[in-house]
Amino acid sequence: MSDSFSDVAPMLPAFALLPALGLLTLIGIFALWSAQGLAARFVVFAIWMRLVLSALHVYTYAQVAGGLSINALFSILVVGLGLLVIRKTLLLNKAALPIYLLIAVTLLSAMANSRVAPGLDVLIKYLYFLVIALATYQALEEDYRGFGLSVLLAFSPLVLLQLISVVLNMPKTAPDGSISYIGGYNHEAAFSVALVGLFFAACLAKGTNLVIRTIAMVAAAAGIWIANYRTAMIGILPLGFYASVMGVGRWVEPKLRAAVIIGMALLGFALLVYALGTSERFAEVGGLLRGEVDLLKPPESFTAADQDLLSARAYIWSQYIYGWADGTSLQHLVGFGPNAWEEHFEIYAHNTFVGMLFDGGLLGVAAIVTLLGTGFVLAARSGEFAPRLLAAHLSFLLLNMATMPFWLIEGLILYGYLWGHTMHAYYRRTPRLEFGPLPLRVVRFNGSL
Repeated sequence: MSDSFSDVAPMLPAFALLPALGLLTLIGIFALWSAQGLAARFVVFAIWMRLVLSALHVYTYAQVAGGLSINALFSILVVGLGLLVIRKTLLLNKAALPIYLLIAVTLLSAMANSRVAPGLDVLIKYLYFLVIALATYQALEEDYRGFGLSVLLAFSPLVLLQLISVVLNMPKTAPDGSISYIGGYNHEAAFSVALVGLFFAACLAKGTNLVIRTIAMVAAAAGIWIANYRTAMIGILPLGFYASVMGVGRWVEPKLRAAVIIGMALLGFALLVYALGTSERFAEVGGLLRGEVDLLKPPESFTAADQDLLSARAYIWSQYIYGWADGTSLQHLVGFGPNAWEEHFEIYAHNTFVGMLFDGGLLGVAAIVTLLGTGFVLAARSGEFAPRLLAAHLSFLLLNMATMPFWLIEGLILYGYLWGHTMHAYYRRTPRLEFGPLPLRVVRFNGSL
């Protein structure tokens, strides 16, 4: 199971990292204690431990057993623990059907391309998403008030280690000269996606003090900014706008709220247009929206200047799309197999749909669209929580357009946590079958959709 993106970046120095890990251990213990409930503690443990292990990537990315890294072994452990913790009838909930469809297409593609081992690698990742989603739902059903705060504390390694990297002035420098403060983690993509997870957790935290949630949202947004990962900055805009409007709305008289919301929307749109037009970092995004960037041309048609557009994403997408088009009819349908991109390209696709097209073919794209679409449907039918959840799902969709959270454990944690909250909000409003025990001879999916 691959974790690395490129050459392994340096960690924080031991004199700063070791005391930080000591403090984070105390925070983690407190988070586990305050979470209560087995499912809640499982979610907190899975998040906190992943983020701590990733901070030690020089050691945890190295292969130690059967070609697996410590991070990979921990992912397998999380899947096993999750399957033990969650109620077995939850595995037969209808909301899990799109996840099983994605798994089935992955296994079909693996068998069709004789890539069983890589298929198992991807299978573990999707099962990781499944157990996080169902455990989150179970924890919310059990209604332990400390769960939201505990999850926020589970993300504390990101904030503390990034702060240390800023204080010590230890950024990671990209080939184009841009710098990112990412707390000694290996790559700004995984780190920024994890910070988006913190932002989501702060917006979705149930029963958590508003001041604490606001501090967490501000810390996550500031962290994403200094991590300097453009995709994450754009990705949080829908949910960030919703959170800002609702936050201001709390302090405005009801009769003035509509005017304030409209005013904030206009202001936000004006700031976005200004950023796209004047910021060098976002100028290429503005060009893409204006149709100035041609994405639909063969990779050999890209000039040297074209290849640098959107941090080379346009060129990368072209390679994947035309590579898929050059495949056989069977590969058009089921792709080249799980993680096949590693044998054809140097860089991952930076787009979930483009990457899935090459690895999983049209069936893979259909499966991922079904999963994302189901999330939107459940969110839209969740009653009073619909606006917040729709904003969150839109943010996650934007994130998928220029990076691949489905390829990252951090992204699967983020989406699993969101999916669990979406299920909980949907089933609170919609009548459903009780999750009682089923006879072993009966395999029947429960829950309404």
